Amino acid sequence: MDISEFLSVAKVVLADKRVIGTAIAVFLCMDFGAFVANYARKPPKQKPKQKQKSKSTAAKPSSSSADNEKEGAESSSDGSEPEQTSGAPAK
Repeated sequence: MDISEFLSVAKVVLADKRVIGTAIAVFLCMDFGAFVANYARKPPKQKPKQKQKSKSTAAKPSSSSADNEKEGAESSSDGSEPEQTSGAPAK
């Protein structure tokens, strides 16, 4: 068998629809198997902690703290962080 006869037979075999369909099916099965083997679940998202306000400050704000909050809002427009008036630590 010459190389030319071999190439003509290989061309006929590889052009057959059954061979092409089988090759695609094997590829998809192998790809799915690799996906299952390498699958890792994402870690659960942590819920953000909610800020807790003290009952006395939340129930009745003093006029001085309200003035401080207004000043803080004005100073935040220039890019600096406003001062905290509550006893909570800064982040």
